[in-house]
Formats: sequence, structure tokens, C-alpha cells
Amino acid sequence: ARVVMADASTLDQKRAKLLEEAKGHLDKITKSLITEISECMSPPPGLSLVAKAICICFDKVPEDGKIWDATRTIMLDPEQFLQGLSAMGLESFGDDLLEKLKPLMEDDDFSVERCCKTSLFGGLLRQWLGCLYAAAQLK
Repeated sequence: ARVVMADASTLDQKRAKLLEEAKGHLDKITKSLITEISECMSPPPGLSLVAKAICICFDKVPEDGKIWDATRTIMLDPEQFLQGLSAMGLESFGDDLLEKLKPLMEDDDFSVERCCKTSLFGGLLRQWLGCLYAAAQLK
């Protein structure tokens, strides 16, 4: 029983560290950064997968496949968008969401390195998502 408790405590510490990192990345995303990206008529190069991740997280994947239009709508109000991201915690990342995000998280084009090279916004959002995704998988 003692070993199990130590394992649970270690998992809790890892989760807490990942959640703290996620918040740090999110805190760096500014309203002006969101506005700058959302005003683009088409996704800047490399942001297509970030846009898809946003739609998945907000459960707004469009049936017509117009991911960028849906993403721009989600980001229309930067304040509300940031609040929506901030409100997403471990409880938001259930098995269903993890399953939907898995192909993206395993895609080399969606790596932290590639997203960071694409844009500050894309890199920060990818890092935030990566931390929450990893924390949610610690069971």
C-alpha cells in the first residue's frame, strides 16, 4: 500500500508540474497575438494543424471541413478564446478528447519544434496542449 501511495503522489506531482507549465505557456498568449492570427484569411503556413487542434478542443470541428473559418470564429473574441482555453483542465481531457487529439499529437508536423518555428502563437498553443495532453494521460 505504501508503494501505491508513493506512485500516486509522484503522479500528482508530475500532473501538477505539467499543469503549471501549461498555464505558463497560456499566459504568454496575448490578445494581440490572437487578433493578428485570426485576421488572416487563410491559415499562416504551418498553422493548419494548430487550427484543427483548436477546433477539436472546443468541439467545433466543422462538417464542411473549413477548419480555418471555424478557428477564426472561435478566436473572434480574443478574451473569450483565452478564457475558454484557461477553463480547460484535466477534467476536459477525457478519453474521447484524447482519442481525437492522438493523431495530431503523433504527427511530426505538429511537433513542438515545428509549431514554434511556424509562429509564436502556434508554438505556445502546441506547448500548452502538449502539457495538458500529457497530464491527462497520467493515470
